[in-house]
Amino acid sequence: MTMTAVLLSWAAALWLEGAAGLHTDSVVLAVALTVTLARGRWWADRRGRLTALALLPLAAAVCAGLSRLLAAHYWIGAALFTAGLALAVWIRRYGPAATRADPVVG
Repeated sequence: MTMTAVLLSWAAALWLEGAAGLHTDSVVLAVALTVTLARGRWWADRRGRLTALALLPLAAAVCAGLSRLLAAHYWIGAALFTAGLALAVWIRRYGPAATRADPVVG
């Protein structure tokens, strides 16, 4: 199911990139946001769903800001994107409490 959503997001972002003259970075960020949404806690208990509902707009805002930064200052945006992905991997080392924020980061 997640891969279907990722492929649909990729196809839509790729079409939009060509139609609106965007950069390839927007395709990557659209896929990252789709994975974030798919890894959310929508199937969890009420607290998990509320946490996912609160954190998803934050993830979307970060993706939008990073997209603009990548377009304006590519190397700074690329460094922040890489640091965010490294943080997602690194945070998993600290157990279940720390990994609750992981779907937002990675």
